[in-house]
Amino acid sequence: TLNDLRAIPADKIRKVDVYTLPPARYASSGQKVINVVTGQLDTGVNGGFNVISAVATGFVNGNAFLTYTSGNHRLAADYKIELRDYDDRRSTSDYTYWLGGRTYRYNYYTRDHFGYTYHTPRLKYTYSKPEDLTLQVIASPSFNKRFSRGDQTVGISYDATSSEAKGYSDNNSTTFSPSLDIYLSKQLSKSSEISANVVGTYFHSSQDRDKTLNAGEGSPDTYTDLMDQKVNRYSIIGEVDYTYKRGFNSLNVGFRTSVSQSWSDTRNILSDYDFSRYRSDDTDNYLYAEYSGLWKKMMFSVSLGGHIAHAKNDDASYTRFLFTPRLVLSRTFARHHTLRLMFQSSPEIPSISQLSDNAVLQTPRMIHAGNPYLHSGTNYQPALVYQLARKRINLSAALMYSYTHSPIEMSYREALLDGQPYVIASEVNIKSS
Repeated sequence: TLNDLRAIPADKIRKVDVYTLPPARYASSGQKVINVVTGQLDTGVNGGFNVISAVATGFVNGNAFLTYTSGNHRLAADYKIELRDYDDRRSTSDYTYWLGGRTYRYNYYTRDHFGYTYHTPRLKYTYSKPEDLTLQVIASPSFNKRFSRGDQTVGISYDATSSEAKGYSDNNSTTFSPSLDIYLSKQLSKSSEISANVVGTYFHSSQDRDKTLNAGEGSPDTYTDLMDQKVNRYSIIGEVDYTYKRGFNSLNVGFRTSVSQSWSDTRNILSDYDFSRYRSDDTDNYLYAEYSGLWKKMMFSVSLGGHIAHAKNDDASYTRFLFTPRLVLSRTFARHHTLRLMFQSSPEIPSISQLSDNAVLQTPRMIHAGNPYLHSGTNYQPALVYQLARKRINLSAALMYSYTHSPIEMSYREALLDGQPYVIASEVNIKSS
């Protein structure tokens, strides 16, 4: 994190390795990867803080850290807060759709009080013996709160008639998500290393919403929806990684597995205010191997990986194998010019909320619902990248193509619920994009 970097004295940094393309173990996470190599840190205490705040509105970003170092041991604590409090937020949203032979239009103008507070404390212990052993334990109990409440003016038109309705919306949510991260790395020899990482997380979210629209007595657009939802999720992620280096070449082999279980309880106008429970379990096993190095004047990286994704919920289950290879060839010529040819792939795995069968009323005639029959897709991207790097100029240009097999996209369909027509919006797998 940035706090970890701030706590390292500049004169103790030996080198910084920046990965323009992350190693295979990070390739599917979308993370940027750097490796900061330091010398032996001095015994003592290091700390700092910074605050960014607006003068005329509710905006605060605060951050503080404190680190104690003694020999090979290091204890660090930090805290981050993000606060927003806007008492006059204004927004518009429009919905237009064809339903039952009619074109419906709903134009929402909302003026509300909106805000949130994110608290992220963290406690970290590290034991580091250079060229031998590293042990790191991180505990982080994050908790957040969001709210918005205000009035709405809604323009409604269909059947060549138009009218105006008044609405009110009150949304409140709280989230508690502690995690424990344990990392162990052992240098087996001058050229080989093995590491293991275990992360346990818990997520709890509680949300209530009061949404009312008054279009006049007897109007089908008049409704009141009181929603109450609670979501719980447990997950464990484990990984083992082995690295062997010889000269400019390296071999990296690893295995990562994640297991999670979640359930949600929801009640709203669509469930007649009875709680509806939905449960989902999913696992993802990822095996990868990567060989990279230098051949003559050509840098290369070849990675083969495969995901076995399994998901099971109250309505469906699936098991799917996703092959995710990657190839990178890079050549520097005339000192300042680099040409890089890349091919990479990554999985697109549906989220728990997308798989849930919970339904939420968006407008009087539109419902957003999850799709328990979603399955994973795979994205493939070949690219050719040119880069010019000189003292006072850095220029890059890329030509790329993206293809996704079985991607997840939003779909709209018409359905009858209790004899009334509705537009059902939900994510589905399409053939390709």
